[in-house]
Amino acid sequence: MKKIALLSSLVVLTFLFLSTTIADNGSSFDARINTYKHECKQLIKPFRYEGSRVTYFSGQKEEFTKNVEAFLVIDTEYKFAFSGKECSTKAMVRMYDSGDEKKRTLLKEIKNIQGKNISVSSNDLASVYRKKVSATERLKMVYIEYKIGGGSSKNEAIVMVVGYKD
Repeated sequence: MKKIALLSSLVVLTFLFLSTTIADNGSSFDARINTYKHECKQLIKPFRYEGSRVTYFSGQKEEFTKNVEAFLVIDTEYKFAFSGKECSTKAMVRMYDSGDEKKRTLLKEIKNIQGKNISVSSNDLASVYRKKVSATERLKMVYIEYKIGGGSSKNEAIVMVVGYKD
């Protein structure tokens, strides 16, 4: 009887230890993501914060891509801030005018974003767009593609924060 009680106590303690460890890893991951959001909000100042998008990913053996779209309203200037601080594998951000791979125009490429915070203005993207496409058209959408190298098995993320000029 003592062996059964000891064994069940050991199982319960092991379960409690593992659940606490897993919960701590998740909450510390979330805390880091929130810190990176705050850092990106600082990068877009004095622009007004509009929103954020966290792109989560985990272990892939091969390189892969993730995509995000951002619509630009009329002639408002936007600022995009990216944090690759929660990304340990090689990662790149490419910004296009469209999601259609056959018709899109590359507006900006940021290589090796892992471990860094970077910001980009929609005015800079629009000037590239006007030079490459047409001086009469305005940039209406930004299609963001993350190209992420494989190899890591842990949970990771790229944070994007968007703000607009008042």
